[in-house]
Amino acid sequence: AQANDRESIKPGQNAVVALSVENLEQAKRELVQKGAKTLGDVIEVPGVVKLQMVVDQDGNHFQLAENLETSASGK
Repeated sequence: AQANDRESIKPGQNAVVALSVENLEQAKRELVQKGAKTLGDVIEVPGVVKLQMVVDQDGNHFQLAENLETSASGK
């Protein structure tokens, strides 16, 4: 693993669990209401995917991922 621009994630500890969600904005709102915090902005690859880093109350980092290709096709 290599160093990255997130000080809280150190080399060797930067594997990230990604959770697939149908609606990233809704999932983000629900998690924040339950005490989680978002890290940085939503990253979007237009027409492909939206990504958001999150940290929960226990310090676990994970990523929300909305597949825009599936959303657009109605699958």
